This record gives sequence, structure tokens and C-alpha cells, in this order.
Amino acid sequence: MTRAMTSQRFFHGVISASAAALALAFTVGCTSYASNTNLYTDGPPKVAQVRMMEDVLDASGSLSQAHAFAFGTHPMAPAGESHPVTSALAVNNKIRIVIDHLLVGNYLEEIECRDVINTDAFDKVPIGDTPDDIARCAIGTPDVIKLSCPGSDPRSVCICQLDGGCGAVNKGDPVGVLDDNQDGAADIHRMIDGAVNLICDGQSTPIDLDASYWYPSGNQQVPAVQTGGIDGGLDELGPAIVVFAKQLAGSAVLPTNANCGFTFDPSVVDKKGLEVCAPPGGDYTQACTPGDTSLIAFKTEPMTIQSSDFQDNDTGYIKTQPLQFQVNVPFSAGALAAITMTENGAAYTTFTVTSPLAGQLAITPMGGSFAANALYVITFPATFTDTFGHGPPAPIVFHVTTGP
Repeated sequence: MTRAMTSQRFFHGVISASAAALALAFTVGCTSYASNTNLYTDGPPKVAQVRMMEDVLDASGSLSQAHAFAFGTHPMAPAGESHPVTSALAVNNKIRIVIDHLLVGNYLEEIECRDVINTDAFDKVPIGDTPDDIARCAIGTPDVIKLSCPGSDPRSVCICQLDGGCGAVNKGDPVGVLDDNQDGAADIHRMIDGAVNLICDGQSTPIDLDASYWYPSGNQQVPAVQTGGIDGGLDELGPAIVVFAKQLAGSAVLPTNANCGFTFDPSVVDKKGLEVCAPPGGDYTQACTPGDTSLIAFKTEPMTIQSSDFQDNDTGYIKTQPLQFQVNVPFSAGALAAITMTENGAAYTTFTVTSPLAGQLAITPMGGSFAANALYVITFPATFTDTFGHGPPAPIVFHVTTGP
């Protein structure tokens, strides 16, 4: 997944909004905030909110998805939307980390070059670069760029660093910024690996560097009208870092039943050189220690398995029909072998398990038929794990009786 990049993206990151006009204030509980149209620039950059999707079980037992503030709150948030999140969506969750003022975008994102320059085709933008610096390394043929974007200039970008050269470009010369439409701006940008770290159960969980991004716009004002490409409402609070987990089988996947939080690389700072921290409750008028984001915490939903074509304890199941199930997250390659069955209380092993589609599985009896009028118990034990090695909190068991 790639996204177009505006020419000003990095340069906004070094501009701080005025903190004047603090007379307008609103109160949430006992906390007083500055006007929500201004950025709060006192002290280090602070996480004001962390917003995400969670699974919610309603009174009828139906599962649905809802927005929630896992950290911080907002005076316009609906009742009950700000609380500790214990069932964060494990698949395709969009996590928005809202900061009280601007960070230096150069330390969060990098731009794509026309060719590999070192280990890949991406390069960081030097502090102090202007849109003109990007343009002179983007517009023109390789011969033109070699003159306009010399490797000897510390403000040049996309300079070949490989001893053997980068294709037809020698080491120390520019390969050029990827700019197919020749508008002078990089076409593609991505999050710098390690700039923002998603930590679950003490382990770093990969994020999607292409889908995740720095959003150097917005404030605590909730827009009245949704804008193109943005969720709208409370999902436009900013400035913000938007994080997606790394894609697996077409989905952004988090480990299930895991305690998660965020850390930032020490290089991620505001224009004063201060690291990000998380104040109590997201109250950015309170102090926090630069680099300390330990107060941000949420838990992901557990693995769930549902039968697709029968209810637990059903009778009269067609004995020639496979048993089908739906799992809420991708499962590990060895998970299918962990499933066990009994037939009328005795071990039953004459079956095969297949996964026809992502998240789906089917149990088929060898020979094409289960026994008639038999009780089958299907167990998904803790060793039936997701791709991170996390199984259900307790074995998931189904009972079904075949017909004649």
C-alpha cells in the first residue's frame, strides 16, 4: 500500500503553532485544557489521545465494532467511548496516536528514490531541506539531476551509497527522487522502521511501514464536515501518527489476547529536540518525562472461533457435510494439527482439516461421512495459535450430533 506525498509533508514537521490565545478554555472533569483550536507547545511533545477500534459485546450477546479512546479523552466523545480497551480489534485496526504539538517529520518518514541506494530505495530527508531541495533531486533526467543534486551537497537526497554503484549510477551520485509526475515532490513516503514501535507482551510487533503515516495537520477541534480520505469527526484529531500492524494475508494483524503499548525511537522529537511522552490520562497540561510512554496501554481481543453451519449442541447434522468454522484472526501453519475430536466419547482421528479461505477451516470425515446418530466433540486447545503463537485463553469446544 502506498500513498502520494505532498511537497510540504516534512517541512510542516518543523513548524510550531502559536500557543497564544489560551483564554478560551473548556473543562473535562477537573481538567482544564487550552483552546482546542491551538496546539499546546509547552514542554515535550505529549500524547493526548490514542484512538482505535474495539470489539463490543452488546446485551443480546452480539459482537460489533466501535471506536474508543484507549488513552486520553475528548469533550465531544460520546459517553462510554473513553475507557481502558481490553478487546482492541486484532485485524485491520487503525490506531491514531494524537500528539499535542508538531514533531519533526524528517524523523518519522522517509521518501522513495528511483532506485536502491543502500539496503532499499528509501532515504531520509535531511533537517533543513526545503521543497526546492527535493525538487532539484526529483525533476529531470539522470544527467540533469547529477548536476542539480550533487552528492557533495549535504542537502541532497537519494545519493547512491553502494560501493558497486546503484544500477547505472556511481557511488556518491544521485539516483533521483521517485517523482513520476515531475511536480518536484516525492511520489511515495513511508514510516521509518523503528521510529514508532508497537510493543505487545514485551515483544516488538511489526507495523506496516507503507500504510502507517505521520499526519502533521489538525488540532483538538473536531471538524464539522468529513474531508476526503479521512474518517471524519474525532478521527481527524491531530497532529497524529496513524499506525497499522503489518499485513498478513491481506490484513493488518495484531497478536490476540496481548497487552500492548507504544514506544518511540529517541530520534523522534519536536523542534526543541524533546522526545515524546505520555502524561496521566492524556492531559497535556500535566508534566511527563521525555521518552516515557509507559502509561499507554491496551489489550487486544482474544482468539474467537465460531461454527459456520451449526449451533453448539445441535442434533440432526447431515453426516456427509463437513464441519465448518470461522476464526477471527489468521492462524499459524501448525494450528490445524492441534484440533482434536471425539466420537461418542472415544478419540476420533479419521478426519482432515483444510482452510479453504483465510480465517476459515473445514473438518471433513475420511471416507466422506461421519457416523450416524453420533455425538462429536471438537476441541480447539491453547495450542491452536495465531501467527504470533497466541492461542485462545481457554480451550474452545463444540458439540454436535449427526442425524441418521
